[in-house]
Amino acid sequence: MTKLLGTKLALSITAFAITLAAGAGSASAAGPGATMACTLVGVSADNSASPMRTTLSCLSDANLYSTGYGGTCPAISLELQKLWESMAMAALLSGKKLNIWWNDTCGSRAITSIQLAN
Repeated sequence: MTKLLGTKLALSITAFAITLAAGAGSASAAGPGATMACTLVGVSADNSASPMRTTLSCLSDANLYSTGYGGTCPAISLELQKLWESMAMAALLSGKKLNIWWNDTCGSRAITSIQLAN
């Protein structure tokens, strides 16, 4: 049992590291961008879109940040989406801030990476 938990933790950490490396881009007026030190006020998940959709909202920010829209939005695996949702919920419950990298070329601020911040 302990070995199985250790393996799952190692896989989660590896997925997180790959996500950070892939999503670390610079902000620009259109396309990729970043929202730093987001104080989360909402984390929601639904299956209105296919596949599952997760939406994050930050304090004093009218934008919503989402995953799982499909279409021309960046595709992510369901496993990665679950990892990000868990990280976002941990940030919400602990009062930690979240750095969010996103791309809005698909008509939505589609999350491409997240990071827990101090």
